[in-house]
Amino acid sequence: MLSSVAQIGNYLIKEEGKDLSNPLSILVENPNVKGNYKDILKIVFDYNTLEYLGVSIDEYDGSKILKLMYKGGPSNGADFSPTSKITEPEKTLKKKIIKAVADIANNKEYKNSEFLKKLEKSLKDNECNILEDIIDKKGKDGAILTINFEDGENEYFVGDIEEFKNYFLNRATKDYYYIKTGNINSKGLGVCSICNEKGEIYGLFRKFGFYSIDKVGNVSGFNPNEAWKTFPICLKCALAVEEGKKYLDENLRGRFYGTEFYMIPKVLFDKDMERVLETYRELTKNTKINKIYYNTEKQLLRFLKNNDIYCYTTFMFF
Repeated sequence: MLSSVAQIGNYLIKEEGKDLSNPLSILVENPNVKGNYKDILKIVFDYNTLEYLGVSIDEYDGSKILKLMYKGGPSNGADFSPTSKITEPEKTLKKKIIKAVADIANNKEYKNSEFLKKLEKSLKDNECNILEDIIDKKGKDGAILTINFEDGENEYFVGDIEEFKNYFLNRATKDYYYIKTGNINSKGLGVCSICNEKGEIYGLFRKFGFYSIDKVGNVSGFNPNEAWKTFPICLKCALAVEEGKKYLDENLRGRFYGTEFYMIPKVLFDKDMERVLETYRELTKNTKINKIYYNTEKQLLRFLKNNDIYCYTTFMFF
C-alpha cells in the first residue's frame, strides 16, 4: 500500500518541479499559500561583519520559496528557520526570529559556529532598533519576516546559508528516526522496503498509524533502536509518501457509513497517473451507495478499459 502512496507522491513531486535529490525543495512550505502575505520584510546584516544595516521590504515572489526556507513550528516556539509570518511584530521578532537563531546557535552541531554566535549577538543588541524599523516598514497587508545578508552587490537569504539549511533538514526529518521519550534513535544501513535500494534507512516513519514501537515485542530484537529492521524506509521514499498522503487527505479521502477511508490507485505506467487521479477524485466526492455512485463507478471502469489503463485500487479504512 505504501508503494502506491509513494508512486502518487513521486508523480506530484515531478509535476511540481521539485527534486528528491534536494529534500529541502519538498520540506519547505509556501508561507503565502492563501495569498494573505504580500510583503517580505528583511532584517539586513552585513555578511562579513554581521553589523545590522536596517529593514528593507520586497514584494512576495513565489520563486523565493526555497530562499525563504519557511516551515512553521509550534505556536509557542521557533519555526524551522528564521523566517516567519508576522502576527505581532514584537512577538514574532523575539519568539520566532531571535529564538530560531538562538536555537540553531546553541545546537551541539553548530555551537562552534562564530557566524551564528555573532548573528545572535547582533540581533539581541539591535532588538529595539529592529523592532522600530519593522513597525515603520510594515503596511496593512500580511507580511513575512526573515533575515537577509548583503556583501557588496550580493544578497543572501536564509536558504543560502549552510548552517540554516543543515539545521532545517535535520529537524524536519528527525521524526523519521528519533523519539525523545526513551531516547530512541532508530536508523541504520539497509534496504528500503519501498524502493529496494540500499543506503541509510529510518525506522520510525509514522505518517500512517499502522506501525508502533510502544511495545517492546513489536520490534526486531526487542530493541526499539533496531526498529529500522522491522520497517526500513529511506529518506526519498519517506518524502514521497508524505507528498502522497497530503494528496490523499485533500482529494482521495471519503467516508463510508461513518468510517473514513482512502481510495489509493496504483498504475502500471506512470503516464496514466494524471488521468487516473482526476477520475478518482470525482468518485471520492460521492461515496453514498446510490444510483449516482453506481453510475460513477461504471464510468470509471469503462474509462480504465477503453484507455488500456492497468490500475488496481486499495481501500484503506481507518
